[in-house]
Amino acid sequence: MAPPQFKDFDKTVSELLGDDYDSKYSLKVKSKAPNGVGLTVTTDYAKSALSGKVAAKWSHESGFAVDKLEVNKNAGITIETSLKGAVPDVKFEFKGNDSNKGDLLATYSTKAATIVGQLDVAEFSGFNVSALAQSGAMTGGAAVAVSLGDSADVKKFDVAGSYNCSDCKTFAGLKISDKFATYTGSVAYKACPKAAIAGQVTFKPESSAFSALVGGSYKCNPDTQLKAKVSCDGDVNFSVKQSLSSNCSVTSTLATSSKNFGDYKLGFVGNLG
Repeated sequence: MAPPQFKDFDKTVSELLGDDYDSKYSLKVKSKAPNGVGLTVTTDYAKSALSGKVAAKWSHESGFAVDKLEVNKNAGITIETSLKGAVPDVKFEFKGNDSNKGDLLATYSTKAATIVGQLDVAEFSGFNVSALAQSGAMTGGAAVAVSLGDSADVKKFDVAGSYNCSDCKTFAGLKISDKFATYTGSVAYKACPKAAIAGQVTFKPESSAFSALVGGSYKCNPDTQLKAKVSCDGDVNFSVKQSLSSNCSVTSTLATSSKNFGDYKLGFVGNLG
């Protein structure tokens, strides 16, 4: 199995601390259309108004796929396509919209490493390259973003490494980003099949800025998952995800602050299909 992409090296922690906390009202309905087309209709409610978007996807046995063809509330179009099999172990992608985005990506994956190259083909403003290698429980890699134009410049340079012990159910990672200006450490521990905890600490030496986030999840039954997280700034988030069937779930969220529990935001996200 190939290692993840560099941006997902700490996915164990980012999913636990980031997923299922949306403070919005949204309903997403997925369905199947003729000729293998998948449709997704998303309806959002905000500021006493409804808005929506429609997305379609389709794949062909040749390896070509339309991963997303989306029309949003403003009639803006987003398209994402991919191609597998043209070159062994390489996946080509295009991601763009009808304004000014057009990125061409190539991902090379083996058991030892995953390498991703991305080029802006709309304005040729820059390119990104990232790589993540894996050896046993250890992973390590780097990512660089270069701007093009009158004078080329390195906009971003990040390095990261992690240790993932499957026997002890523990993950530990360190990411150094913004040209060695930001240091982020992350840990996760799966205490049992039902419960997991995670934490993340970020430090910027130049400004002495410090932030920390701790969270956990508990699956009290096969259909109900509880999650909570708190930051060192006092931000508190809760969520309850209830599976009503194999293809239907609802997630309720609460976001508040320990400095003022009376100031809170509620959210409700439904998924069908």
